[in-house]
Parts: sequence; C-alpha cells; structure tokens
Amino acid sequence: MCQYLQNRPIALFDSEYGCASLVKAPAAIAADQLMRIRSNRCLWSARPAYSGRGRPKIHGQQFRLNDSQSWWEAEQTLESVEPKLGKIRPVKMG
Repeated sequence: MCQYLQNRPIALFDSEYGCASLVKAPAAIAADQLMRIRSNRCLWSARPAYSGRGRPKIHGQQFRLNDSQSWWEAEQTLESVEPKLGKIRPVKMG
C-alpha cells in the first residue's frame, strides 16, 4: 500500500515501548524508520565468522551510545542545509 502514497511514510519507534519483533515487522515495508534509544544502551555489530576454535562468539563489537571511544566508523553520513539552522552534519564527540 505504501507505493500508492504521495510521500514515503515514516515508522517511529520508542525503545521503552517496543520489542525486537515489533521493530523488525516493518522491515519489508517501503518506509523510513526512526527510533529513539536511551543514551545508556549498548548495541552490537554482527558476530565474526567462527574461527574454528572454542565456542563461537554470540556478539560482535560493542557500541556503547554514551561512550564515543566504542563507536566504529560510520558506513554512511548525511549532511543537510536547513534554512533556520544552517549546515547540519554529524560530529564525533570526545
């Protein structure tokens, strides 16, 4: 149904009220997704390939939102020029 809309829809989520199945459900829908996450959350990258020794890893690299030292390089960034705010671009803190 989204292809019939004039504008691309946005799915908004709040980490306090959602769960993984709720967030994954609209993945196949042609919509942009925006989620608010608590600043003390930890996210994980994909686990590395099994090395053949020991127990396989469950998680990859940790990404702590409140610790910029744990952040990895961005795969993609976006810059925008807003009439009231001027140039908006990401800045790595710390």
